[in-house]
Amino acid sequence: MKVLIRTDLSSQIGMGHAVRCKALAQALAARGAEVCFTTTTPGLETFVAPFLLDECVVWHSYDVLIVDTKASDWTQDTIALWLARDAGLRVVCIDHTHATHDTCDLLVAPVAHWDDPTVARLRGDFGERFLYGWDYVLIDEAVTQHDPIPYADRLQAPIVFCAGGSDPTGALEQMYAWMRGNTLDAQLLFCFGAHSRRPLRQRYEAAGGESLCMSGNRYIVPFHHDYLRQAALVVGMFGVTPYECLWYQTPMLTLAHTEENAVGAMALQEQTHGAVLSLGGIQSYETTSFRLWVEAVWYGLPLRLHMHEASTAVFDGQGVQRVAAAIMELI
Repeated sequence: MKVLIRTDLSSQIGMGHAVRCKALAQALAARGAEVCFTTTTPGLETFVAPFLLDECVVWHSYDVLIVDTKASDWTQDTIALWLARDAGLRVVCIDHTHATHDTCDLLVAPVAHWDDPTVARLRGDFGERFLYGWDYVLIDEAVTQHDPIPYADRLQAPIVFCAGGSDPTGALEQMYAWMRGNTLDAQLLFCFGAHSRRPLRQRYEAAGGESLCMSGNRYIVPFHHDYLRQAALVVGMFGVTPYECLWYQTPMLTLAHTEENAVGAMALQEQTHGAVLSLGGIQSYETTSFRLWVEAVWYGLPLRLHMHEASTAVFDGQGVQRVAAAIMELI
C-alpha cells in the first residue's frame, strides 16, 4: 500500500498535526505501507524524516490520501477530495468536523472534546467509518512508551509553561511576562518549541544554549516531553499537550488561542472531571489575574492531587495503532 499524507508545519502552524501524522506514518510503515508526505510548508521536511517528502503528487500512484490540516484548500474545497476519490484513492480526513461521507472514506477524530450534536451528526453520516474519542487519540510513541511518574515523587518538581511547537501568537512570552514577581516556591520552566522563532528562544540562544534564568525562578529552556512527565503542574495551550499530560497523569491549566479552542478546553475539562483545568482564552487575562490563578492552584495541593487522580486510566495510548489498522483495512 502507498500512502500520501498531507499536512503542514511552519513557525506559525501545524506542530500538533505534524506530530500525530508522523506517529501514524510510523505505525503504517511498520505494517508494510510505503508512506510519503506532501505539504506547502518546507518546515515539514526535516521533521518527518526519514519519510520521503513528495513534491510532485501523481494521484494514481497512491492508494490512500490522509489529510490532516486546517490551513489548506485541500480541506476547505471538497472538489479536491472528490478528485482524489475519482482518481481511485481512499481518502482519510483527520480532525475535520465539516467532512461528509461523499468526500472521504474514513473520518478520524483523535480527540474527546467535540460537542454532542457534532458527534451525533457525524456518526449518522459516516456510521462505522467515524472513529472518535479516547480510543483514537493519536499520541506520539515518544510519549506512550514512558509510564507516568508517581505524583508523590514530583510534588517538588517544576511548574512547566509551554505554548506549542511554533507558538504562533507569542503566548509563552505573555505567560513569562505575567509571572514576573511571582511568589511561588518552585522553579518555573518556560519551554519554547522546536519551531518557535520568538524572543524567548532568541534570548536562550544568545546565552549560548544553556538553561537560562533571567531573574528569580523563571528559566527558559527548549521543550522536551520529559518536562511534561516530570512536572508537578503544567500551564499551556489547548492542543495535543493536554492529551499528553493526561497520559503522564500531570495536572494541567489550559489556555486557548481562539474561542473554538477555549470551548474545546472546557469540554475536555468536563470529560476528565477536572484533570485538565480550563482557564479560558488567553486574551481574557492580564498580569494579576493570570499569576493569581497559577499561584492558587500551586498552593492548593488538594486540587493538584485531585487533578492527578482524575487523569488516571483515561486512555491506553494505542490510538495510533487502531487508526493505522483501520486505514490498512481500506484497501
